[in-house]
Amino acid sequence: MLLKEYEYEKELFQRQTENMGVQRKVRQGLCWYPLHIGRSYFNSLDQQIIEVERTEALDIDHQFEPSKPVCFFEEDASGMLHYMNFVAQVSYVEGDRMVIAMPSSDAVVRVQSANRIGVQLYLPESVPGRAVRRV
Repeated sequence: MLLKEYEYEKELFQRQTENMGVQRKVRQGLCWYPLHIGRSYFNSLDQQIIEVERTEALDIDHQFEPSKPVCFFEEDASGMLHYMNFVAQVSYVEGDRMVIAMPSSDAVVRVQSANRIGVQLYLPESVPGRAVRRV
């Protein structure tokens, strides 16, 4: 039952973003799009890390903070959003650069190989007791 509720919330969240539009989420500080993907490495806690940097809307305040869950998405040529099937966690944010703890090396490769990629805050109440959860 809990899994069904989570899947429903996830689907609702994705539909809301699609209906609201990425640019509106960017203006609200809930999303960075487009992103420049930087280096990846393992931190001192042996977590797979990836650095991202926002390249537009640099003057807009954002709501990204350490330990908040985030999800990555890719926009295709027709403007449709495609969410990646994992949730990551903000490690820290400094200016227009963010360091994100990733759930796996596969997730890092997926992000690094994407075109037109963005990141947005995810459903914090849907990731109970875990820093990073595969969806």
